[in-house]
Amino acid sequence: MPFLLDSDPSTSEVSDAVNYLLSNFNTTISSNAVTGEVKGPTGAIIGYLYKYMAIKYADSFDGSVGFSDSPTNKAYFGIRNTNSSTESTNPTDYIWNKVTGGFGTTKYLYYITTGGRQIQFSVATTAPDGGWLVDPAASIDLDVITSTSIISFSAYFSPSVYQVPRTGSTPTPVFTSITPALYATNKGVIVQFSNGQTDSDSTFVNNTWRIGASSTTGNAGIMYTNITIGYPSVSGDHALWPNPTAMSASPAYMAVPIRYKTSAGVVIQSVVISTQFLFSDPGATGPAGTSGTKSITVSAFQWATSYPGVPTQAFTYTWSGGSISAFPTGWTSAASTAPATGYTLYQLNLVITDTATATTTATNWSGGSIGSIGYRQDGSIGPQGDGARLAYTKSTIASPYGTATSTGSTSLPATGSFGLTGSTFSTSPPALTAAGEYLYQSDGIYVLSTNTITWSTPYLSNLKVGSLSAISANLGIVNIATSGNLNSGKTSFSDTTAGFFLGNDSGTPRLSIGTATSYFNFDGTSVNVGGNINTTGYAVVSGNYTLGSYAAAGHFNGSGTAPNGLVAYAGSSGTGLFAISTGSATGLNASSSSGTGAIISSTSGQALTVSNTSSSTATGYFYNSSSGNALQVTSGLGTPLNLSGNTSSPPMLVNSNVVVTNLNAQYWSGVKGVAIVNNGTVGVIPLAYPPVSLTYNAVKYIQIDVGGVTGYIPVYI
Repeated sequence: MPFLLDSDPSTSEVSDAVNYLLSNFNTTISSNAVTGEVKGPTGAIIGYLYKYMAIKYADSFDGSVGFSDSPTNKAYFGIRNTNSSTESTNPTDYIWNKVTGGFGTTKYLYYITTGGRQIQFSVATTAPDGGWLVDPAASIDLDVITSTSIISFSAYFSPSVYQVPRTGSTPTPVFTSITPALYATNKGVIVQFSNGQTDSDSTFVNNTWRIGASSTTGNAGIMYTNITIGYPSVSGDHALWPNPTAMSASPAYMAVPIRYKTSAGVVIQSVVISTQFLFSDPGATGPAGTSGTKSITVSAFQWATSYPGVPTQAFTYTWSGGSISAFPTGWTSAASTAPATGYTLYQLNLVITDTATATTTATNWSGGSIGSIGYRQDGSIGPQGDGARLAYTKSTIASPYGTATSTGSTSLPATGSFGLTGSTFSTSPPALTAAGEYLYQSDGIYVLSTNTITWSTPYLSNLKVGSLSAISANLGIVNIATSGNLNSGKTSFSDTTAGFFLGNDSGTPRLSIGTATSYFNFDGTSVNVGGNINTTGYAVVSGNYTLGSYAAAGHFNGSGTAPNGLVAYAGSSGTGLFAISTGSATGLNASSSSGTGAIISSTSGQALTVSNTSSSTATGYFYNSSSGNALQVTSGLGTPLNLSGNTSSPPMLVNSNVVVTNLNAQYWSGVKGVAIVNNGTVGVIPLAYPPVSLTYNAVKYIQIDVGGVTGYIPVYI
């Protein structure tokens, strides 16, 4: 590589020189050999090590989903810097960047290369500025510069030399009229001055310039020689200095470093612009004195493909307004836009000196000097990529198939393609005019190299229905919006028509199934059931209901026309109500405060069976807490109460010494069958005398007198 660049280096020489500097002067610059990134002192990427930049697109953050050369509808783009123009097909080789809002179908990735293997990217619908190119879907050569406005920026003082008058016998500078003004142009157009002191200043926006020798310095970078003057301020579109306060010698100089931010946001350290201050003294006092002089540098500009040579045309300079009567042929008073690539911007400077009292000076341009201050070099335009196309048609045929190919960039599929007999295609959707018509669209890819368009199988372009009828539907998740519903028979939650309603009623989910009398519904708070519940299985009630001092799993409440709380019914065999107790719990507890605790009836079988199946003692009992009947047993023809037992387990155990009173046998209808009296002999019951004749089916009783107490035992014959 060259260690010294000439006045017209090639792009590869510039790139090699930059890489050399990065490798040998890296105290504030770092590079990554894997990614190729070159970062500056702030960590920002300022360039790349390798020659080529590959670009891919994907749907996921790591490129593993939807890896593609096309940005259409993608959410990420990935970049890879290598020395090979062959692009990798492995997503892990790329650094992936998320695109806000995605590419969609109208956004593209644009890039601009500005030399030194620097590249910038922009996602937009159109190119941000001149020199920006769309991603060509092939590796980008970073040594090919695309920017058209890199070095057409220039700055100048107006005037370029300042005459400082002095007065008095001991000459003293007078600075009243000395206010240096610094301007800048890009392509001949004035560029706005920013008084920002760093590159990150909010006023240093695109297409502005500021004073500074680095990204973090500002006015402190101005260099002064023999002159004392304050810092400049913004005056319209240029920088304006205040009057100097001191000048120790003539000439004096002020050198100003300039940084320019392009319209693409690239900051360029431009040239250092200098101005000169000269004492302008009157002639010496006395006859021998001479008049003072004044000088000014005037400039002219020209774009040319080769050095134009110093012109000799004469002109007149007017000092009061700084006007020039004539410019040489091809030269202008300000830099204009470059006419084409390969042109160099030349600046012609001429110093005019005359007496201080001169109002005009006649001179010519032959004493001037020429220097190049700008150059335009356009990059080559990349190849055109494939293009997307759309075609529409309508048909009554429900299943198009296959693909199609047409010739020409604006061509369409042939009539009847894809099995859509008689259907013609257009670039805009046709109106549907008859029942049963489908609106289809087909996606096409236009290939420039073959001048053909490949069309995919058409698909429904639009489907909008007010009512949808289907024989069957396989549905995943169905979300019902507010005020939406699924129904059959019923049209609302409160509708009592037979059917069902499932819907979101003003934000409250509700369900209703059944009729006005037999229903099951959920009103948003509780489940309600009306009518009979029929089950072929069994029901398990595991609630927690409390009534008075009793806690139960369920509550059967009789009221109105149905006063019975629970009716247990069995058919020709089986048990109407079967209550089982485990351990020491109570199998069935039927209690009443004033009415009947339980009514148990049977047409032919046993109305009530109380059994103990365990070996331990268990008791079946009926309890009345008030004035009602704890147990009422009635019978038509059968036995009202059948008690059975064995020798070890008596059929009935009575733990009461008032059992006779409880039986009330003395009040039963019939006659006393026999009388047994206590004769003083324990365990001997004498025969009754005289014998009593008993009548069939008449209720009888036996009277027993013990110790003056009479008891009665009922007997049925």
